[in-house]
Amino acid sequence: MSSRRSFLRASIVLSGAAAITGGPAWLRRAFAAGRACGPDDTADLGVVSAAYRRAQRAGRPLLCLVVPEDDGAKWTRGSAFGELLNHGSDEDLAPLALCEVVCARMAPLRRLVPAAGRGEPLMVLVDTSAVPAAGLRLDAALPKDEPDARYRLMADGEPRSYKDAMAEAQRREEEVIRRRIGTLARLVREAVAPDGRALGERAAQLRGARGERRRELVASLAGEARARLCKERIPGSRWARQSGCGTDIEGEQDNLVVGCGMGHVPEKSQRFLYFFSKTPAERFRARDQGEPCDAIF
Repeated sequence: MSSRRSFLRASIVLSGAAAITGGPAWLRRAFAAGRACGPDDTADLGVVSAAYRRAQRAGRPLLCLVVPEDDGAKWTRGSAFGELLNHGSDEDLAPLALCEVVCARMAPLRRLVPAAGRGEPLMVLVDTSAVPAAGLRLDAALPKDEPDARYRLMADGEPRSYKDAMAEAQRREEEVIRRRIGTLARLVREAVAPDGRALGERAAQLRGARGERRRELVASLAGEARARLCKERIPGSRWARQSGCGTDIEGEQDNLVVGCGMGHVPEKSQRFLYFFSKTPAERFRARDQGEPCDAIF
């Protein structure tokens, strides 16, 4: 995934600069030292505070999907969360229906929940019933893509057709994605509903669901999670799509598409959480004008 992200970012920067401004002078201004391009803590804190209040009113914990500071890490982590939300099983998604979910950086989250601690874990689960609020850090190493597997498979000394190399590369991609989904789902499940009884008790509190069979309960909760988190925008992010040549923000007209024909993104990674407040084209314009360009919603 790292090589794919590097390629995408490079393509967007070069093609976006040409499309918007048409010249290297803009590039020098856009990336000049001292330009304002930092996140907006005030806006972020408002998003987290609103989600915290919704969680309190609903009697739910608050699950924060942590947005990293590094731009490259935003793409990587946003794709991993997208894989879980769009392609996770009912068992993977059911615990998410029991949480209020928000995307936010650690700095504003710590202002509201000092117990969230330092660093950038994958997620923080906040107990909204406790005073002061308690934060449980959910973290693990995410399995990484094998960069350029398709090309290396063709050059590894084995007689291998392009079709066979593509099929093997796809199999490896799918396995890594499956392991990433499993890692994230396990973290949430063990924190929110570590056993079937806990899942039933939490659901009963929220939905009056006592007496349902577990499979029906899990399917119902998973459907609720998909409706709330996949079909709607998660506060602190937007849904976006990419196929290797640019990024389309769902619901936006101001997108930046690169006519490269060379990029590749696995099918299950193509819809992802976009952790920037502006579209790619808007971010270029903001950089050029010295405005904040990376604030989270």
